[in-house]
Amino acid sequence: MCASGGEVQGTLLRPVAVERGLWRKPMRLRHPQDFRKVRSAGRSRAHALFILCYVSNNLDHSRIGMTASRKVGNAVARNRARRLLREAVRHLYPEIASGWDIVLIARRELVNVKEPEVRRALDTMLRRTGLIPSETGT
Repeated sequence: MCASGGEVQGTLLRPVAVERGLWRKPMRLRHPQDFRKVRSAGRSRAHALFILCYVSNNLDHSRIGMTASRKVGNAVARNRARRLLREAVRHLYPEIASGWDIVLIARRELVNVKEPEVRRALDTMLRRTGLIPSETGT
């Protein structure tokens, strides 16, 4: 274990990263080919605030990427949209099932809402798709 208590030679210590609220590299989709794979081979669900795309990744953890096109608005609006999505994911990441690549695509309406509404919407979508397991086990 490294001095900071985070990563050990490329492995993700998920509970430590999440309890500190960190957004570690292994938790992110970073390469364009990963985004393309999720968009082309994955499934998608639409919400008024964002589009959720997901595909199995055969890893022991889930990776999440966010994007906002110029349709969302200027740079300030796009950055706000990504920030809102990132914050919602940060709170929900511990509940998300392992082994998924997820892409969140911001829609224009996202910049007009507050973070708790984004978090509720994302939680609802993740539960509907089964990416957050139900508490009842049914």
